[in-house]
Amino acid sequence: AKYIVQDETEEAELHVFACAACGFEMMPAKGREGKFFPDKFKCPICGADKDQFWDMNDPDDPRNKEEAEPEAKESAGKATKGADDKANPKA
Repeated sequence: AKYIVQDETEEAELHVFACAACGFEMMPAKGREGKFFPDKFKCPICGADKDQFWDMNDPDDPRNKEEAEPEAKESAGKATKGADDKANPKA
């Protein structure tokens, strides 16, 4: 049976792990995270060790904060650019 998230609380309990070396993402079944990371685990794409993986849903992991900062700057830049384009239309 496929697990389907019912609300935000359940979604927060899910874990998405990303490889810092290549960006590969995996979402183990709820409660089975430990089974996916045995001592000799390697990234199936690039071969990086398990210590290169981090939980993308962990708000305390500094790598998640780094990911959010460029997106915030990019969004702010797009908002400014759009406003400038409307204020200064090209002839």
